[in-house]
Formats: sequence, structure tokens, C-alpha cells
Amino acid sequence: MTRNAQALGGASARWVETLPALVAGLSRDWSLTLGPTLHGGSSSYVAEAQTADGEAAVLKVAMADYEPIAGEVATLELAQGRGYARLLAADLSRGALLTERLGLALGRHGYGLERRMQALGQALRAAWRPLAHPPTALMSGAEKAAWHVGFAPQTWEATGRPCSERLLDLVLAFAQRRGGAYAAEAAMLLHGDPHEANALADPAAPGGFRFVDPDGLYAEPAFDVGALLRDWTDELLTADPLALGRSWCEQLASLTGVPVEAAWEWAVIERTSTGLLLMKLGAEAEGRRTLAVAEAWAKGSA
Repeated sequence: MTRNAQALGGASARWVETLPALVAGLSRDWSLTLGPTLHGGSSSYVAEAQTADGEAAVLKVAMADYEPIAGEVATLELAQGRGYARLLAADLSRGALLTERLGLALGRHGYGLERRMQALGQALRAAWRPLAHPPTALMSGAEKAAWHVGFAPQTWEATGRPCSERLLDLVLAFAQRRGGAYAAEAAMLLHGDPHEANALADPAAPGGFRFVDPDGLYAEPAFDVGALLRDWTDELLTADPLALGRSWCEQLASLTGVPVEAAWEWAVIERTSTGLLLMKLGAEAEGRRTLAVAEAWAKGSA
């Protein structure tokens, strides 16, 4: 986290210098007793905490100018603990939130991949929910698709065209299709960034998991399924990426009840944009591996 902040410079670098005072102020205002820092985050300070009434909690303070938390807070407020950690307090002006403390992340339980996929599918179904009105604080599925239409070609050019033009054209076609398919009446509150590290054991339901760190999105549930397939690059590259990726997509779609092709189109979009983002951030090796899978997927997509 500190290295990333210093690399970004500006407000993010200054944020590191002011963080101790910021955390001390939040601890005082929210009557918290702080515990160990939770490592692994790249853009926020996260620590165990205990509230004045003894509840186990987690304090998160987002890096200035890098990780806006408005979408996260809005999602947790709307979810009210259903499928997510309960939100206990939030202060957008200080980029901070306090949630209940859940258990270990899914990836730390030693489960095989099939079981982890099942757990993620079940957790997503429990977290998705329709709302009476589209939330103004969250991006819609149409807006997310439009974001990709802008981001992908611009970043492709800026990073030296690291994937084929055929893949880029496919991403743009898929994004336009998914954007056109958006219907507010069929949309649901989604996580937006589901993966194994964001699914934590639910102390109240042994064997179950709830989510943390949502981006927040109001879109077709197929988006979250497609977003899951940004992961597991190592496994995909040691097999036939297309055959295995399609198999996983079909399995996850069956578990969650979403249309396979919609999930697949979002998977191609999200994996390609993730690869381009990694290239932009300087993680060239991982970016090229991520894009190599997307290239294989493009050969079997229309």
C-alpha cells in the first residue's frame, strides 16, 4: 500500500503521511480499540477493531484520490447485511468505513477449485437483490458497458496495442450488446468485483460466505459471473483456455441461473480490460498472461 501511494505521488503520497492522525481521529470518533493491521490490500489501510460495545469490526481507510468508497458504502447500505458484511459506520469525507468482522477469505480454506466456484455462486445468489428504483449512487449496466467502450481502445493504444485488433473489436461489440441489453426492471444490486479474496466466511452460517469490498453496480447478474472469470489465469494457461473457460462459464451460469452467453460476453470484456489495465499500471507480465487467455477466448467467440 505504502509503495503504491508513493508511486502515485500527489494526494496519495501525502495521505500516507497523514494516515496515523487520520486513523487516530476515526478511532476516537467511533470509540474503537484497534487491533492488528490486515495486510494484502494495495490501496487502503485495513485493520481489525473492536467497538465500544465489544463487537468485532474492521476499519478501512481508502487511499486519497485512488479508491473512492462512495459506491462501496452505497452498496453496503442497500444490502443491509444480506450477502455482505454489515456496515456499522462510514465517513466519505475521510474515505473511511467500519464493517462487522467476518471470517477467513474463501481462498484460505484449502478448498478445491470446484468447491470454491460453488461457494462463490451461492454467495452471489444470496447477495443479488432487485431494488424498487435504480440507485443513483451506482453505475448502471449500460454505463459500465459504455465505460468499457471508452477505456479499452484508449488503453490499447496507450500501452502499445498489446492484444490483437480482433480481440479489441470483439470487446467493443460485446460491450455494445451488453449495454443495449440493460433493462432497469431486470437489473439487480451487484458486487461488481467478486473474487475469492472478497468472499469471507459467515460466522452466522457455517459453510457460507458473505462479501466485502464491493464496487457496486446495478446491472444484469450475468456481469458478476463474467467478472469471476477474470481470475484463475494460471489454471487456464495450463489447459485449453477456451474449452476450460467455457466450461467454467457454463458451470457458474448454471449455479447462479444467469444466461451463459451474457456471462461469457462480460467475461471477455472484463478479462480484456483487466489485462489492459495491468499493462497500464506496469504489471506487463501479468497483463500479457491475462490477455493471452482473452485472445484464446476470442477465437471461439462470435
